[in-house]
Amino acid sequence: MNTTDGIEAHRLLDRLKLVGRNDRMSVLQEYARSGPLDHVRTHTASLLADLVSEHDSGLSAFFEASLADPHPAYWSIQGIVRVLGARSFPILIPYALDSAHSVERRAKAVREMALLSGQTFANGLPSDPGYWEETDLPVSAIREWADAGFP
Repeated sequence: MNTTDGIEAHRLLDRLKLVGRNDRMSVLQEYARSGPLDHVRTHTASLLADLVSEHDSGLSAFFEASLADPHPAYWSIQGIVRVLGARSFPILIPYALDSAHSVERRAKAVREMALLSGQTFANGLPSDPGYWEETDLPVSAIREWADAGFP
């Protein structure tokens, strides 16, 4: 938490593989929330999102709160979907429709929901949300899907 050297921070993160899962998860959450290096905060959020499953539903509050922070937000979308499954849709729909968020993060929310639900509104779009344009976001299809109760 105290280093401002990115290489050192990544080296220390690699050492987390040697500690227990709960300790690792706790350190990753703390760094993603308030670490001094923004790019490392993003990376720790990605590591955390990769580690979680539906058995970690207690982390949903962390991921939901992280949606408001542009550094961990992208990977927190994946994390919230992994811990809540379809229960994440009411949280992610408003996020995906809010133009105050970057297109990349909104597209990530759309893509994650489409993958989980089997919906086709992301078909034909790049698998990497970073390549989506504002006009690619299927806003009306998402609204219709939400209004229908996420069938």
